[in-house]
Amino acid sequence: MDKCKINYAIDIGLIISFLVVFITGVIKLRVLSSIFSGLIDAVTPRTMAFIHDWSGVAMGVLVFLHIVCTWDSFTAMTRKYFGKKKLKQNKFNIKSKNL
Repeated sequence: MDKCKINYAIDIGLIISFLVVFITGVIKLRVLSSIFSGLIDAVTPRTMAFIHDWSGVAMGVLVFLHIVCTWDSFTAMTRKYFGKKKLKQNKFNIKSKNL
């Protein structure tokens, strides 16, 4: 499996785990319980907490894998934005910072 397909699969997993964590987190809020009353009645609070917690763990693992797989790109972009400015010669042969 090539790197692009692996990154794509990780991204899909991140999207799914984020949605599950977000939705279960919103449902767990008592303020919004009236909106999701049917779903809350169908799933016990213990089950909801279990799904929420393990989706969060899965998201953490996927974020770690995503960072590992894209580390070269991340460090290259960091160097590009925060690295030393290259000096460039102008028409008078005076070295100046490239802005």
